[in-house]
Amino acid sequence: TPGVQRKAEIIAETFNKTGGVSELDMMKLKNEIAHHPDFDKRMKVTLRDGELLIIFHGSAVFAEGSYTLDADTISMVDTLIDMIKTHDTEYRILIEGHADKNESLLGGNMNHWSLSAARAASVISRFEYYGFKSEFMVAVAKGDREPVAEYKTNAKNSVPPLEISKLNRRVVIKVLEPVGKKRNMRIGALFRDAESGE
Repeated sequence: TPGVQRKAEIIAETFNKTGGVSELDMMKLKNEIAHHPDFDKRMKVTLRDGELLIIFHGSAVFAEGSYTLDADTISMVDTLIDMIKTHDTEYRILIEGHADKNESLLGGNMNHWSLSAARAASVISRFEYYGFKSEFMVAVAKGDREPVAEYKTNAKNSVPPLEISKLNRRVVIKVLEPVGKKRNMRIGALFRDAESGE
């Protein structure tokens, strides 16, 4: 009947996004990651508007001023990637790298922008290694522009500066709905020649 058919449509709209992505699938993936014993205190996982956000705390991933992953962290990241891959290999992956404004820079010519870019690239390269397509992934450098912990605010609560720095040194993984019929993820800018207008 028309009434039953409409109820079926409402259920489909509730649990499926464009391209056939089930909200229940994303919720199941979120719960698997959030309850993994190795991830409990090393990352935060949230599901918002169909995006799965995974935030690695800097102290658990990178040493100060560094963008290389140690052996333990590589194992943790690889386990996470394997869990995501089990659900779907065509998720779109966006990696944000962040730096803290007061952390020492170990690289000779590195600034906070290049440090955060290198951090994002080091994580996204693991996804590529495990078979995720590069055209469906993006690495984004945030520099030190989006701190999650402010020094003035946290100083009043007696939070040590080193702990504040660790909170701001982080990587964020955004798992978006599978590609399906959507176009590839591309971020770019076009600069026109001021004299030729081209």
